[in-house]
Amino acid sequence: MRYNLKENCLDVFRLAAAINVMLVHGTNMLGIHFPGGIKWLMDSSLGVTVLYLFCGYFTYASFDKMNHQSCTNKLKNFYFNRFIRIYPLIWISILLLVLMNYIFGENILNPNYVWITLAEVILPRGGAEGIQGYITNGSLWTIPFELQFYLFFPFLYKILEKIERISFIFMIIILVIFNIYAYRIDEFFFNQSFSQIFYILYNMVILPYLYIFMIGCYIYKYRDSIFKKICKGNSIAAIAALFCAWKVF
Repeated sequence: MRYNLKENCLDVFRLAAAINVMLVHGTNMLGIHFPGGIKWLMDSSLGVTVLYLFCGYFTYASFDKMNHQSCTNKLKNFYFNRFIRIYPLIWISILLLVLMNYIFGENILNPNYVWITLAEVILPRGGAEGIQGYITNGSLWTIPFELQFYLFFPFLYKILEKIERISFIFMIIILVIFNIYAYRIDEFFFNQSFSQIFYILYNMVILPYLYIFMIGCYIYKYRDSIFKKICKGNSIAAIAALFCAWKVF
C-alpha cells in the first residue's frame, strides 16, 4: 500500500521547528535566559536541520508530482511556485522591519541602511541591521541555501530518479564525510590564508547543508518502506532517540 502524502502530521513538525528557531533568535536578542534543562532543549541548529530536511522532502514531492502531470512549462511552474512561496512573505517582513526601525528612531534613509535593505529585497540573507545593531532578521540566513537547492533541484531530480537506493545512501554518506573534513581543512593545508578563503566560500554555498536536503529527498523517494517501518515500531521513541543522539554528538 502506497503512503498517502496528504495523510501525515509533517506540518506539525515543521511548525515546531519554526517555533524553535523563532524562540532561540527571540530570546537571544531580548537577553532572556532559561534554566539549563530548557536551554539544552532549545537548539536552533536542530530546528534549522528539521526545516532543511522537510525542504528536501517537500521539494522532491512537489517536483515529482509535477513531473508526472501532463502540463507544459514544468520548470517555469516549479520556479514560479518557489518564488511565490518565499519572496512575498519576506518582502512583508522587510517592510515591517523598516517600519519598526523608523518607529524606534533608526535612520532608514542612511545610505548604508538603504543598500542593505535593497540587498535583502533581492537576496534575503539576514543582514539587515536593526534596532541597536541587532540582526533582526537573523533567521533569513537560511534562505540563500534554500534558493540554491531550488535552483539546481530539477537537474538533481534526474540523477536521483535513476540511481538505486544503495547509491543514494552512498551519496549522502560521501556528502557527510566531505562536510566533516571541510571544516578541518586547516589541518591539511599549511597556508592559513587559503584555509580562511576556502572556509568563507564554503559557507556561502549549499554544500555544508546539502546532505540534510538529500536525506529529506531520500525519505520521500522511499517513503513507502520508511513510513511502513515507522508505523510498525515506536515512532515516538525513535524520534526521542534521534534527538538525544543529535544533542550528544
